[in-house]
Amino acid sequence: MGRKEGRKEDRKTGSGRIGLAIPPLLSVNLFVSLLLPGPLSGLSKRSTRAFPCPPCLRASVRESKNLDASRHAKYAVRVITPDDIARWREAARHPEVAAFFESGRLRVAEVVREKRPICLASGACCRFEAYGHRMYVSGLEAAFVVARIDAARAARAANPLRLYEVTDARARGDCPYLRAGLCGEHEERPLGCRIYFCDKGADGRAAEWQSALYEELHAAIIALHERIGAPYRYLEWREALAAVTQSG
Repeated sequence: MGRKEGRKEDRKTGSGRIGLAIPPLLSVNLFVSLLLPGPLSGLSKRSTRAFPCPPCLRASVRESKNLDASRHAKYAVRVITPDDIARWREAARHPEVAAFFESGRLRVAEVVREKRPICLASGACCRFEAYGHRMYVSGLEAAFVVARIDAARAARAANPLRLYEVTDARARGDCPYLRAGLCGEHEERPLGCRIYFCDKGADGRAAEWQSALYEELHAAIIALHERIGAPYRYLEWREALAAVTQSG
């Protein structure tokens, strides 16, 4: 689970149907201001910050200048199309994609074991509006996570994620998977959720390792998209869920 800075996200974007693709280097920088306080963040607790590496929309102009023209054009702002969604759903079933995200989860678990952050299981970070941040993911990761959760739900004779659940979560300002104050699908949560902890550490520098880890993994996610030829879009979590869910 991210932080970012540079350009504040328009709250209206979170509820819109148009996805803005953030250039790769910008998306990496986004995680930094997302959930973590620090030199890049400077946002008040009540402002809309991004969740782990990718959660809030603040992009660094300095970073953008480092993008070559061809890559910048490739990741320019574009509307999410039905073809994008179909390709994410198809790619989510690919063995390489499953292996990638499973490996990413192990990587996060390794670092978390080393850093030993404290989680009080309050569910505060899942209440996006109240906590003052947003979470962002790639469309491919959203499709992968939803497919895994829907399969797990089917195995226990439960319904898949429904679009109305996402709509209701937006109205409440939280995550559709939040149940009784806790994550109802903890085993399959996205990488950003796994990385983010409210605990800032005894030295107050937890944001640094969280940002570094998110940047590492998000750069690998971008490379994965390019390797398998999947369209890259960086979306607010609930917007991504609304796009990839197949049930009304």
